[in-house]
Amino acid sequence: MTNPFLCLLCGPRPKEKKNVTKTQSPAQGPREFINPDPFESEAAFEAVKAHMANVGRDHPERFKTVVRLGAFEAARHWLEVNYPPPHIIETLGLCPVPIPLDNQRIQDVRPGDAIIPTSDTQVYMVVGQREDGDVGVVAMKMVVIPPFEANSEGGLSMPKAGQYVDTPEMKTAENAFLMFLRGAYEMEQLKSGCTAIIAMGVDMSIIEFTPTEGMEEFPDGIDAVMRKVLGISEEESAAGRKKIKERNAN
Repeated sequence: MTNPFLCLLCGPRPKEKKNVTKTQSPAQGPREFINPDPFESEAAFEAVKAHMANVGRDHPERFKTVVRLGAFEAARHWLEVNYPPPHIIETLGLCPVPIPLDNQRIQDVRPGDAIIPTSDTQVYMVVGQREDGDVGVVAMKMVVIPPFEANSEGGLSMPKAGQYVDTPEMKTAENAFLMFLRGAYEMEQLKSGCTAIIAMGVDMSIIEFTPTEGMEEFPDGIDAVMRKVLGISEEESAAGRKKIKERNAN
């Protein structure tokens, strides 16, 4: 069955454009990203939504498993589309920083407090050629599965587009990811800044991480386009990974 998360617009939240200062490079326009569209028709899209509604009503535990795995798969697919070979995408595992559910400060979390289970998070790393010409980390992405909530019929529903845009929950996830990235930089696992992507539900926040400033919006904003995307063959993907590893070794 088609991944239900790929049927929803996983679009990054809109950002207000900032004036470019003298310390910044000249404006290049919004950063562009692709939201892959796997469906051939609106009917196919509606069929998957209807199927997931039935699963959420009749088999809630199965629904949770499908949504969790689907969100992780969709996140990696999005990275594969936006960072094609020779980029290398690696799954780093769970986010070790606690993400509180009551919007309290992460530093104040104590044992027993309500947090997002680490099993409901996943962190990905994208390695490629940076703007300065060096090979290194160009993007990091964290996926957060928010708590499942019952709908009016007593079943579970797929998250809605825009549900977590500019919410305290998304901000808390951003802060947790910032703490994770700063820790990676201090341990020299991350050599410099990178694009930081936080996915929650079917919404995304795309920000620029710098070791000195933390999380900052891109000066000229971002733009996301829904587009049908052809798959990349395993041969092409393997060749791209080999090429960038050889470049990194040199």
